[in-house]
Amino acid sequence: MNPAVARKGKSFKGVIAYITHDVGENSAERVEYVEAINLRTSDPEKAAKVMAWTATHAELLKQAAGMPATGRKTENPVYHYSLNWDGSEQVDNQEMIATAKASLEALGYQEHEAVLAIHNDKEHAHIHVVVNRVHPETGKTHNPDNDQRILQRFAYQHEKQRGHVVCLDRAIKYEKDPQLLAQYKARREAELSEGKSRDSKPRPQWEAEKDAEYPLSQSYQDIKQTFKVRVDELAKQGREAAQRRAAEWDTLKKKQAQDLGNFREKKNQSHKVRRAFAKTRGNTEQKYTWQQYKRDRNTLKKQHGKASQELKAQLKAKNQPAIDKLKTEQKNQWRQFFRIERAAARGQQESSVQIVANTPISQQDENYQGHLSNLFHLNASPLVNRQKFAAHLAEQRKQLMADIYKNNAPHIQDLKQQQSKDLKTLQEKLAKSKTADRDQNARFKANRVKDHRERMNFLHAQKQEREALTNKHAGEISQQRHAWANLNKDRSKAWETYKQRVAERVASNEKAQTRSQTKDSFQARATAGRDYGGRAESRGQDNSRGIERTPPKPR
Repeated sequence: MNPAVARKGKSFKGVIAYITHDVGENSAERVEYVEAINLRTSDPEKAAKVMAWTATHAELLKQAAGMPATGRKTENPVYHYSLNWDGSEQVDNQEMIATAKASLEALGYQEHEAVLAIHNDKEHAHIHVVVNRVHPETGKTHNPDNDQRILQRFAYQHEKQRGHVVCLDRAIKYEKDPQLLAQYKARREAELSEGKSRDSKPRPQWEAEKDAEYPLSQSYQDIKQTFKVRVDELAKQGREAAQRRAAEWDTLKKKQAQDLGNFREKKNQSHKVRRAFAKTRGNTEQKYTWQQYKRDRNTLKKQHGKASQELKAQLKAKNQPAIDKLKTEQKNQWRQFFRIERAAARGQQESSVQIVANTPISQQDENYQGHLSNLFHLNASPLVNRQKFAAHLAEQRKQLMADIYKNNAPHIQDLKQQQSKDLKTLQEKLAKSKTADRDQNARFKANRVKDHRERMNFLHAQKQEREALTNKHAGEISQQRHAWANLNKDRSKAWETYKQRVAERVASNEKAQTRSQTKDSFQARATAGRDYGGRAESRGQDNSRGIERTPPKPR
Protein backbone atom coordinates (compact mmCIF):
# COMPACT_ATOMS: atom_id res chain seq x y z
CA MET A 1 0.00 0.00 0.00
CA ASN A 2 1.27 3.44 -0.91
CA PRO A 3 -0.06 6.58 0.88
CA ALA A 4 -0.13 9.81 -1.14
CA VAL A 5 -0.69 13.12 0.68
CA ALA A 6 -1.95 16.17 -1.19
CA ARG A 7 -1.33 19.76 -0.18
CA LYS A 8 -3.49 21.26 2.55
CA GLY A 9 -6.34 23.28 1.10
CA LYS A 10 -9.13 25.70 1.95
CA SER A 11 -12.21 24.44 0.07
CA PHE A 12 -14.09 21.41 1.39
CA LYS A 13 -16.66 21.86 -1.36
CA GLY A 14 -14.10 21.54 -4.15
CA VAL A 15 -12.16 18.56 -2.82
CA ILE A 16 -15.27 16.60 -1.80
CA ALA A 17 -16.83 17.31 -5.19
CA TYR A 18 -13.62 15.98 -6.76
CA ILE A 19 -13.59 12.68 -4.84
CA THR A 20 -17.36 12.09 -5.20
CA HIS A 21 -17.66 12.82 -8.95
CA ASP A 22 -15.91 12.04 -12.19
CA VAL A 23 -13.20 14.45 -13.22
CA GLY A 24 -14.82 17.46 -14.89
CA GLU A 25 -18.22 15.77 -15.05
CA ASN A 26 -21.43 15.73 -13.04
CA SER A 27 -21.51 11.94 -13.12
CA ALA A 28 -20.09 9.61 -10.50
CA GLU A 29 -19.30 6.45 -12.42
CA ARG A 30 -15.83 6.08 -10.93
CA VAL A 31 -17.14 6.46 -7.35
CA GLU A 32 -17.91 3.05 -5.93
CA TYR A 33 -18.55 3.87 -2.27
CA VAL A 34 -18.78 7.01 -0.06
CA GLU A 35 -18.92 7.21 3.73
CA ALA A 36 -18.95 10.15 6.19
CA ILE A 37 -17.27 9.88 9.60
CA ASN A 38 -18.18 11.90 12.74
CA LEU A 39 -20.89 13.68 10.78
CA ARG A 40 -24.67 13.62 11.21
CA THR A 41 -25.25 13.38 7.48
CA SER A 42 -24.24 10.93 4.79
CA ASP A 43 -24.73 13.44 1.96
CA PRO A 44 -21.27 14.57 0.73
CA GLU A 45 -22.48 18.07 -0.21
CA LYS A 46 -24.02 18.64 3.22
CA ALA A 47 -20.93 17.15 4.83
CA ALA A 48 -18.77 19.70 3.00
CA LYS A 49 -20.94 22.55 4.34
CA VAL A 50 -20.78 21.19 7.90
CA MET A 51 -17.00 20.81 7.74
CA ALA A 52 -16.65 24.35 6.38
CA TRP A 53 -18.80 25.69 9.22
CA THR A 54 -16.67 23.86 11.78
CA ALA A 55 -13.49 25.35 10.33
CA THR A 56 -14.81 28.93 10.23
CA HIS A 57 -16.31 28.82 13.77
CA ALA A 58 -13.33 27.37 15.60
CA GLU A 59 -13.26 30.24 18.14
CA LEU A 60 -16.90 29.67 19.10
CA LEU A 61 -16.21 25.97 19.56
CA LYS A 62 -13.22 26.78 21.80
CA GLN A 63 -15.34 29.09 23.95
CA ALA A 64 -18.11 26.49 24.20
CA ALA A 65 -15.53 23.90 25.29
CA GLY A 66 -14.13 26.27 27.94
CA MET A 67 -10.80 26.68 26.21
CA PRO A 68 -8.94 29.95 25.58
CA ALA A 69 -9.52 31.28 22.07
CA THR A 70 -5.81 31.75 21.37
CA GLY A 71 -3.65 31.01 18.38
CA ARG A 72 -3.88 32.02 14.77
CA LYS A 73 -6.88 31.20 12.63
CA THR A 74 -6.38 28.09 10.51
CA GLU A 75 -5.99 29.09 6.88
CA ASN A 76 -5.87 25.57 5.35
CA PRO A 77 -8.25 23.29 7.28
CA VAL A 78 -8.54 20.68 4.48
CA TYR A 79 -6.31 17.58 4.74
CA HIS A 80 -6.54 15.19 1.78
CA TYR A 81 -4.69 11.96 1.16
CA SER A 82 -5.22 8.62 -0.57
CA LEU A 83 -4.30 5.00 0.17
CA ASN A 84 -3.25 3.01 -2.92
CA TRP A 85 -2.85 -0.76 -2.95
CA ASP A 86 -0.63 -2.64 -5.39
CA GLY A 87 -2.28 -4.02 -8.51
CA SER A 88 -1.52 -7.56 -7.37
CA GLU A 89 -3.45 -7.12 -4.10
CA GLN A 90 -7.13 -8.03 -3.88
CA VAL A 91 -8.86 -5.66 -1.42
CA ASP A 92 -12.61 -5.29 -0.87
CA ASN A 93 -14.43 -2.13 0.12
CA GLN A 94 -14.88 -3.14 3.74
CA GLU A 95 -11.14 -3.64 4.22
CA MET A 96 -10.34 -0.32 2.52
CA ILE A 97 -12.78 1.54 4.80
CA ALA A 98 -11.32 -0.14 7.89
CA THR A 99 -7.79 0.67 6.74
CA ALA A 100 -8.71 4.33 6.11
CA LYS A 101 -10.20 4.62 9.61
CA ALA A 102 -7.07 3.05 11.10
CA SER A 103 -4.93 5.56 9.20
CA LEU A 104 -7.03 8.40 10.64
CA GLU A 105 -6.39 7.05 14.10
CA ALA A 106 -2.66 6.80 13.40
CA LEU A 107 -2.64 10.46 12.36
CA GLY A 108 -4.68 11.54 15.39
CA TYR A 109 -7.80 12.41 13.37
CA GLN A 110 -10.08 9.69 14.77
CA GLU A 111 -12.44 12.30 16.33
CA HIS A 112 -12.39 14.70 13.37
CA GLU A 113 -14.92 15.02 10.57
CA ALA A 114 -13.95 13.06 7.45
CA VAL A 115 -15.35 11.82 4.14
CA LEU A 116 -14.11 8.58 2.49
CA ALA A 117 -14.53 7.76 -1.21
CA ILE A 118 -13.53 4.55 -3.03
CA HIS A 119 -12.75 4.87 -6.75
CA ASN A 120 -12.66 2.18 -9.44
CA ASP A 121 -11.12 4.20 -12.29
CA LYS A 122 -7.64 2.74 -11.83
CA GLU A 123 -6.20 -0.73 -12.18
CA HIS A 124 -5.24 -0.69 -8.51
CA ALA A 125 -7.59 -0.32 -5.54
CA HIS A 126 -7.46 3.06 -3.82
CA ILE A 127 -9.48 5.20 -1.44
CA HIS A 128 -9.53 8.98 -0.91
CA VAL A 129 -9.75 10.54 2.57
CA VAL A 130 -10.69 14.17 3.22
CA VAL A 131 -10.33 15.31 6.86
CA ASN A 132 -11.22 18.52 8.69
CA ARG A 133 -8.13 19.53 10.68
CA VAL A 134 -10.34 21.50 13.11
CA HIS A 135 -11.82 19.41 15.93
CA PRO A 136 -15.65 19.55 15.84
CA GLU A 137 -15.96 19.90 19.66
CA THR A 138 -12.86 21.70 20.94
CA GLY A 139 -12.14 23.86 17.88
CA LYS A 140 -8.43 23.06 18.10
CA THR A 141 -6.46 22.49 14.90
CA HIS A 142 -4.52 19.24 14.77
CA ASN A 143 -1.31 19.14 12.76
CA PRO A 144 0.43 15.75 12.99
CA ASP A 145 4.19 15.89 13.24
CA ASN A 146 5.71 14.47 10.03
CA ASP A 147 2.53 12.95 8.62
CA GLN A 148 4.43 11.37 5.71
CA ARG A 149 6.51 9.28 8.07
CA ILE A 150 3.43 8.30 10.08
CA LEU A 151 1.58 7.12 6.98
CA GLN A 152 4.60 5.25 5.59
CA ARG A 153 5.07 3.42 8.90
CA PHE A 154 1.34 2.69 8.99
CA ALA A 155 1.45 1.36 5.41
CA TYR A 156 4.30 -1.00 6.29
CA GLN A 157 2.46 -2.28 9.38
CA HIS A 158 -0.64 -2.82 7.23
CA GLU A 159 1.30 -4.85 4.65
CA LYS A 160 3.00 -6.78 7.43
CA GLN A 161 -0.35 -7.69 9.03
CA ARG A 162 -1.73 -8.82 5.67
CA GLY A 163 1.37 -10.98 5.18
CA HIS A 164 2.19 -9.45 1.81
CA VAL A 165 5.00 -6.87 1.95
CA VAL A 166 5.25 -5.11 -1.41
CA CYS A 167 7.64 -2.22 -0.76
CA LEU A 168 10.85 -3.80 0.50
CA ASP A 169 12.72 -0.50 0.83
CA ARG A 170 10.06 0.79 3.22
CA ALA A 171 10.05 -2.47 5.12
CA ILE A 172 13.83 -2.33 5.54
CA LYS A 173 13.54 1.25 6.79
CA TYR A 174 10.86 0.67 9.46
CA GLU A 175 11.41 -2.96 10.52
CA LYS A 176 13.11 -3.42 13.90
CA ASP A 177 13.23 -7.22 14.03
CA PRO A 178 16.72 -8.35 12.86
CA GLN A 179 15.41 -11.61 11.40
CA LEU A 180 12.68 -9.98 9.32
CA LEU A 181 15.10 -7.25 8.30
CA ALA A 182 17.53 -9.87 7.02
CA GLN A 183 14.73 -11.57 5.10
CA TYR A 184 13.67 -8.32 3.46
CA LYS A 185 17.22 -7.52 2.44
CA ALA A 186 17.67 -11.02 1.00
CA ARG A 187 14.43 -10.66 -1.00
CA ARG A 188 15.54 -7.33 -2.40
CA GLU A 189 18.94 -8.72 -3.41
CA ALA A 190 17.24 -11.67 -5.10
CA GLU A 191 14.88 -9.43 -7.05
CA LEU A 192 17.73 -7.21 -8.16
CA SER A 193 19.78 -10.19 -9.26
CA GLU A 194 16.84 -11.61 -11.20
CA GLY A 195 16.11 -8.29 -12.86
CA LYS A 196 12.67 -7.97 -11.34
CA SER A 197 13.17 -4.41 -10.21
CA ARG A 198 10.95 -1.99 -12.07
CA ASP A 199 12.61 0.45 -14.45
CA SER A 200 10.80 3.55 -13.22
CA LYS A 201 10.97 6.75 -15.21
CA PRO A 202 10.16 10.34 -14.34
CA ARG A 203 6.65 11.21 -15.39
CA PRO A 204 7.67 13.83 -18.03
CA GLN A 205 9.93 11.26 -19.67
CA TRP A 206 7.28 8.57 -19.48
CA GLU A 207 4.62 10.85 -20.97
CA ALA A 208 6.98 11.94 -23.78
CA GLU A 209 8.06 8.38 -24.68
CA LYS A 210 4.57 6.92 -24.33
CA ASP A 211 3.24 5.32 -27.52
CA ALA A 212 6.60 5.73 -29.30
CA GLU A 213 7.07 2.71 -31.58
CA TYR A 214 10.09 1.00 -33.04
CA PRO A 215 12.44 1.27 -30.02
CA LEU A 216 15.20 -0.51 -31.98
CA SER A 217 15.28 2.07 -34.73
CA GLN A 218 18.25 4.39 -35.05
CA SER A 219 16.12 7.53 -34.67
CA TYR A 220 14.60 6.20 -31.45
CA GLN A 221 18.01 5.38 -30.02
CA ASP A 222 19.45 8.72 -31.14
CA ILE A 223 16.70 10.66 -29.36
CA LYS A 224 17.14 8.61 -26.22
CA GLN A 225 20.89 9.04 -26.29
CA THR A 226 20.65 12.78 -26.97
CA PHE A 227 18.38 13.42 -24.05
CA LYS A 228 20.20 10.94 -21.84
CA VAL A 229 23.33 13.05 -22.30
CA ARG A 230 21.37 16.21 -21.49
CA VAL A 231 19.71 14.57 -18.48
CA ASP A 232 23.04 13.30 -17.18
CA GLU A 233 24.58 16.73 -17.66
CA LEU A 234 21.71 18.49 -15.86
CA ALA A 235 21.72 15.87 -13.12
CA LYS A 236 25.45 16.33 -12.71
CA GLN A 237 25.02 20.07 -12.57
CA GLY A 238 22.23 19.62 -10.04
CA ARG A 239 24.36 17.36 -7.84
CA GLU A 240 27.29 19.73 -8.04
CA ALA A 241 25.01 22.67 -7.28
CA ALA A 242 23.45 20.80 -4.36
CA GLN A 243 26.90 19.97 -3.00
CA ARG A 244 27.99 23.56 -3.49
CA ARG A 245 24.88 24.84 -1.74
CA ALA A 246 25.40 22.41 1.11
CA ALA A 247 29.03 23.52 1.40
CA GLU A 248 27.97 27.17 1.36
CA TRP A 249 25.41 26.50 4.06
CA ASP A 250 28.00 24.65 6.16
CA THR A 251 30.46 27.48 5.70
CA LEU A 252 27.84 30.07 6.62
CA LYS A 253 26.70 28.07 9.66
CA LYS A 254 30.26 27.68 10.91
CA LYS A 255 30.99 31.35 10.30
CA GLN A 256 27.82 32.49 12.02
CA ALA A 257 28.41 30.08 14.90
CA GLN A 258 31.94 31.42 15.33
CA ASP A 259 30.74 35.02 15.05
CA LEU A 260 27.99 34.33 17.56
CA GLY A 261 30.48 32.71 19.94
CA ASN A 262 32.83 35.69 19.63
CA PHE A 263 29.92 38.08 20.14
CA ARG A 264 28.79 36.23 23.27
CA GLU A 265 32.33 36.06 24.62
CA LYS A 266 32.73 39.78 24.08
CA LYS A 267 29.46 40.50 25.84
CA ASN A 268 30.34 38.14 28.70
CA GLN A 269 33.66 39.90 29.21
CA SER A 270 31.93 43.27 29.14
CA HIS A 271 29.36 41.99 31.60
CA LYS A 272 32.07 40.69 33.94
CA VAL A 273 33.85 44.05 33.84
CA ARG A 274 30.64 45.87 34.67
CA ARG A 275 29.85 43.47 37.49
CA ALA A 276 33.33 43.83 38.95
CA PHE A 277 33.07 47.61 38.70
CA ALA A 278 29.65 47.47 40.35
CA LYS A 279 30.95 45.34 43.22
CA THR A 280 33.81 47.71 43.91
CA ARG A 281 31.75 50.78 42.92
CA GLY A 282 34.67 52.05 40.96
CA ASN A 283 37.01 51.67 43.96
CA THR A 284 35.43 54.79 45.47
CA GLU A 285 32.84 53.47 47.91
CA GLN A 286 31.42 50.24 49.16
CA LYS A 287 27.83 49.25 48.90
CA TYR A 288 25.81 49.98 52.03
CA THR A 289 22.87 47.62 52.32
CA TRP A 290 19.70 47.83 54.34
CA GLN A 291 20.87 44.98 56.57
CA GLN A 292 24.08 46.84 57.30
CA TYR A 293 22.08 49.98 58.05
CA LYS A 294 19.81 48.15 60.51
CA ARG A 295 22.80 46.56 62.18
CA ASP A 296 24.62 49.91 62.49
CA ARG A 297 21.41 51.62 63.64
CA ASN A 298 20.91 49.07 66.41
CA THR A 299 24.52 49.47 67.43
CA LEU A 300 24.14 53.26 67.43
CA LYS A 301 20.95 53.01 69.50
CA LYS A 302 22.80 50.97 72.09
CA GLN A 303 25.63 53.49 72.11
CA HIS A 304 23.13 56.34 72.42
CA GLY A 305 21.35 54.57 75.24
CA LYS A 306 24.61 54.01 77.07
CA ALA A 307 25.69 57.63 76.53
CA SER A 308 22.30 58.85 77.80
CA GLN A 309 22.58 56.69 80.90
CA GLU A 310 26.09 57.97 81.54
CA LEU A 311 24.98 61.59 81.12
CA LYS A 312 22.02 61.02 83.40
CA ALA A 313 24.31 59.48 85.96
CA GLN A 314 26.72 62.41 85.69
CA LEU A 315 23.98 64.97 86.00
CA LYS A 316 22.39 63.08 88.84
CA ALA A 317 25.71 62.96 90.66
CA LYS A 318 26.16 66.65 89.96
CA ASN A 319 22.68 67.65 91.16
CA GLN A 320 22.37 65.19 94.01
CA PRO A 321 24.00 67.51 96.63
CA ALA A 322 21.47 70.28 95.93
CA ILE A 323 18.64 67.76 96.10
CA ASP A 324 19.94 66.28 99.34
CA LYS A 325 20.35 69.76 100.77
CA LEU A 326 16.76 70.65 99.85
CA LYS A 327 15.52 67.42 101.37
CA THR A 328 17.40 68.13 104.59
CA GLU A 329 16.13 71.70 104.73
CA GLN A 330 12.55 70.66 104.08
CA LYS A 331 12.79 67.93 106.67
CA ASN A 332 13.98 70.51 109.24
CA GLN A 333 11.22 72.87 108.14
CA TRP A 334 8.64 70.14 108.73
CA ARG A 335 10.02 69.54 112.20
CA GLN A 336 9.89 73.26 113.01
CA PHE A 337 6.40 73.48 111.51
CA PHE A 338 5.10 70.62 113.63
CA ARG A 339 6.77 72.03 116.76
CA ILE A 340 5.24 75.47 116.32
CA GLU A 341 1.93 73.98 115.39
CA ARG A 342 1.76 71.80 118.47
CA ALA A 343 2.82 74.63 120.80
CA ALA A 344 0.24 77.04 119.43
CA ALA A 345 -2.43 74.44 119.44
CA ARG A 346 -1.85 73.47 123.04
CA GLY A 347 -2.08 77.06 124.35
CA GLN A 348 -5.26 78.02 122.59
CA GLN A 349 -6.94 74.67 123.14
CA GLU A 350 -6.34 74.66 126.87
CA SER A 351 -7.83 78.16 127.36
CA SER A 352 -10.88 77.31 125.26
CA VAL A 353 -11.47 74.09 127.14
CA GLN A 354 -11.22 75.78 130.52
CA ILE A 355 -13.73 78.47 129.53
CA VAL A 356 -16.22 75.95 128.16
CA ALA A 357 -15.83 73.63 131.09
CA ASN A 358 -16.18 76.37 133.74
CA THR A 359 -19.25 78.00 132.20
CA PRO A 360 -22.55 76.69 133.51
CA ILE A 361 -25.23 75.78 131.05
CA SER A 362 -27.43 78.65 132.15
CA GLN A 363 -24.64 81.10 131.35
CA GLN A 364 -23.71 79.73 127.94
CA ASP A 365 -24.46 82.73 125.77
CA GLU A 366 -23.10 83.89 122.42
CA ASN A 367 -19.55 84.08 123.76
CA TYR A 368 -19.82 80.47 124.81
CA GLN A 369 -20.73 79.52 121.26
CA GLY A 370 -17.67 81.46 119.99
CA HIS A 371 -15.45 79.41 122.26
CA LEU A 372 -16.92 76.19 120.86
CA SER A 373 -16.31 77.41 117.31
CA ASN A 374 -12.75 78.36 118.20
CA LEU A 375 -12.20 74.91 119.68
CA PHE A 376 -13.46 73.31 116.43
CA HIS A 377 -11.19 75.49 114.28
CA LEU A 378 -8.22 74.69 116.46
CA ASN A 379 -8.76 71.01 115.75
CA ALA A 380 -9.35 71.52 111.96
CA SER A 381 -6.80 74.20 111.13
CA PRO A 382 -3.62 72.02 111.49
CA LEU A 383 -4.67 70.01 108.48
CA VAL A 384 -5.20 73.13 106.41
CA ASN A 385 -1.94 74.67 107.49
CA ARG A 386 -0.15 71.44 106.87
CA GLN A 387 -1.48 71.30 103.29
CA LYS A 388 -0.44 74.86 102.66
CA PHE A 389 3.01 74.21 104.06
CA ALA A 390 3.33 71.04 101.97
CA ALA A 391 2.34 73.01 98.88
CA HIS A 392 4.98 75.57 99.76
CA LEU A 393 7.64 72.88 100.04
CA ALA A 394 6.45 71.27 96.77
CA GLU A 395 6.84 74.60 95.08
CA GLN A 396 10.40 74.75 96.42
CA ARG A 397 11.13 71.29 95.04
CA LYS A 398 9.54 72.23 91.73
CA GLN A 399 11.65 75.31 91.53
CA LEU A 400 14.75 73.30 92.32
CA MET A 401 13.95 70.72 89.65
CA ALA A 402 13.24 73.51 87.14
CA ASP A 403 16.62 75.02 87.93
CA ILE A 404 18.24 71.57 87.60
CA TYR A 405 16.49 70.90 84.26
CA LYS A 406 17.48 74.36 83.09
CA ASN A 407 21.08 73.67 83.96
CA ASN A 408 20.99 70.12 82.48
CA ALA A 409 19.04 71.01 79.31
CA PRO A 410 22.08 72.20 77.29
CA HIS A 411 23.96 68.97 78.05
CA ILE A 412 20.95 66.81 77.15
CA GLN A 413 20.24 68.87 74.03
CA ASP A 414 23.84 68.57 72.90
CA LEU A 415 23.67 64.78 73.39
CA LYS A 416 20.38 64.51 71.47
CA GLN A 417 21.74 66.64 68.65
CA GLN A 418 24.86 64.51 68.44
CA GLN A 419 22.79 61.34 68.45
CA SER A 420 20.47 62.75 65.77
CA LYS A 421 23.49 63.75 63.76
CA ASP A 422 24.91 60.22 64.03
CA LEU A 423 21.58 58.68 62.97
CA LYS A 424 21.24 61.17 60.14
CA THR A 425 24.76 60.27 59.00
CA LEU A 426 23.69 56.63 58.79
CA GLN A 427 20.50 57.56 56.94
CA GLU A 428 22.42 59.73 54.49
CA LYS A 429 24.85 56.89 53.97
CA LEU A 430 21.95 54.53 53.24
CA ALA A 431 20.23 57.07 50.96
CA LYS A 432 23.49 57.66 49.12
CA SER A 433 23.92 53.91 48.71
CA LYS A 434 20.34 53.60 47.43
CA THR A 435 20.92 56.43 44.99
CA ALA A 436 24.07 54.73 43.82
CA ASP A 437 22.14 51.47 43.46
CA ARG A 438 19.43 53.20 41.44
CA ASP A 439 22.03 54.81 39.24
CA GLN A 440 23.80 51.49 38.89
CA ASN A 441 20.54 49.71 38.08
CA ALA A 442 19.72 52.41 35.55
CA ARG A 443 23.15 51.90 33.97
CA PHE A 444 22.62 48.14 34.02
CA LYS A 445 19.21 48.56 32.41
CA ALA A 446 20.63 50.87 29.79
CA ASN A 447 23.45 48.38 29.18
CA ARG A 448 20.94 45.54 28.94
CA VAL A 449 18.87 47.51 26.46
CA LYS A 450 22.02 48.33 24.54
CA ASP A 451 23.18 44.70 24.63
CA HIS A 452 19.74 43.50 23.55
CA ARG A 453 19.70 46.00 20.69
CA GLU A 454 23.20 44.96 19.62
CA ARG A 455 22.25 41.29 19.89
CA MET A 456 19.08 41.82 17.83
CA ASN A 457 21.05 43.77 15.23
CA PHE A 458 23.66 41.03 15.15
CA LEU A 459 21.03 38.30 14.79
CA HIS A 460 19.20 40.37 12.18
CA ALA A 461 22.42 40.72 10.21
CA GLN A 462 22.93 36.95 10.38
CA LYS A 463 19.32 36.42 9.33
CA GLN A 464 19.88 38.72 6.35
CA GLU A 465 22.96 36.67 5.42
CA ARG A 466 20.89 33.50 5.55
CA GLU A 467 18.09 35.10 3.57
CA ALA A 468 20.57 36.34 0.96
CA LEU A 469 22.01 32.85 0.63
CA THR A 470 18.50 31.37 0.52
CA ASN A 471 17.50 33.79 -2.23
CA LYS A 472 20.69 33.00 -4.12
CA HIS A 473 20.03 29.26 -3.88
CA ALA A 474 16.37 29.81 -4.78
CA GLY A 475 17.50 31.60 -7.95
CA GLU A 476 19.84 28.77 -8.81
CA ILE A 477 17.13 26.19 -8.16
CA SER A 478 14.72 28.22 -10.29
CA GLN A 479 17.25 28.24 -13.11
CA GLN A 480 17.71 24.48 -12.76
CA ARG A 481 13.96 23.93 -12.81
CA HIS A 482 13.74 26.15 -15.88
CA ALA A 483 16.48 24.10 -17.52
CA TRP A 484 14.64 20.87 -16.68
CA ALA A 485 11.40 22.37 -17.97
CA ASN A 486 13.12 23.29 -21.24
CA LEU A 487 14.57 19.79 -21.46
CA ASN A 488 11.16 18.24 -20.89
CA LYS A 489 9.68 20.58 -23.47
CA ASP A 490 12.38 19.76 -26.02
CA ARG A 491 12.03 16.06 -25.27
CA SER A 492 8.27 16.17 -25.69
CA LYS A 493 8.71 18.05 -28.96
CA ALA A 494 11.37 15.61 -30.22
CA TRP A 495 9.30 12.57 -29.39
CA GLU A 496 6.20 14.16 -30.87
CA THR A 497 8.13 14.83 -34.09
CA TYR A 498 9.41 11.26 -34.02
CA LYS A 499 5.91 9.91 -33.56
CA GLN A 500 4.65 12.06 -36.45
CA ARG A 501 7.48 10.87 -38.70
CA VAL A 502 6.80 7.29 -37.75
CA ALA A 503 3.11 7.78 -38.37
CA GLU A 504 3.82 9.43 -41.72
CA ARG A 505 6.28 6.69 -42.65
CA VAL A 506 3.82 4.01 -41.64
CA ALA A 507 1.11 5.72 -43.67
CA SER A 508 3.49 6.08 -46.63
CA ASN A 509 4.52 2.47 -46.34
CA GLU A 510 0.92 1.37 -46.16
CA LYS A 511 0.11 3.52 -49.20
CA ALA A 512 3.11 2.20 -51.09
CA GLN A 513 2.20 -1.31 -50.13
CA THR A 514 -1.34 -0.72 -51.31
CA ARG A 515 -0.02 0.60 -54.63
CA SER A 516 2.33 -2.30 -54.95
CA GLN A 517 -0.43 -4.74 -54.25
CA THR A 518 -2.69 -3.01 -56.82
CA LYS A 519 0.10 -2.95 -59.39
CA ASP A 520 0.88 -6.58 -58.79
CA SER A 521 -2.76 -7.41 -59.14
CA PHE A 522 -3.02 -5.55 -62.46
CA GLN A 523 0.19 -7.10 -63.70
CA ALA A 524 -1.05 -10.51 -62.77
CA ARG A 525 -4.25 -9.92 -64.62
CA ALA A 526 -2.45 -8.53 -67.70
CA THR A 527 -0.13 -11.49 -67.81
CA ALA A 528 -3.03 -13.83 -67.55
CA GLY A 529 -4.77 -11.96 -70.42
CA ARG A 530 -1.72 -12.10 -72.68
CA ASP A 531 -1.34 -15.80 -72.11
CA TYR A 532 -4.95 -16.37 -72.97
CA GLY A 533 -4.74 -14.16 -76.12
CA GLY A 534 -1.85 -16.21 -77.57
CA ARG A 535 -3.75 -19.31 -77.20
CA ALA A 536 -6.85 -17.69 -78.81
CA GLU A 537 -5.02 -16.75 -82.05
CA SER A 538 -4.47 -20.35 -82.83
CA ARG A 539 -8.18 -20.79 -82.67
CA GLY A 540 -8.86 -17.75 -85.02
CA GLN A 541 -9.99 -15.42 -82.29
CA ASP A 542 -9.37 -11.62 -82.06
CA ASN A 543 -7.41 -10.92 -78.93
CA SER A 544 -5.71 -7.67 -79.83
CA ARG A 545 -7.05 -6.01 -76.66
CA GLY A 546 -6.60 -9.00 -74.53
CA ILE A 547 -10.31 -9.60 -74.66
CA GLU A 548 -11.46 -13.10 -74.90
CA ARG A 549 -13.94 -13.60 -77.64
CA THR A 550 -15.91 -16.78 -77.61
CA PRO A 551 -17.37 -17.85 -80.99
CA PRO A 552 -21.03 -18.83 -81.15
CA LYS A 553 -21.79 -22.37 -80.52
CA PRO A 554 -23.14 -24.30 -83.53
CA ARG A 555 -26.80 -25.17 -83.43
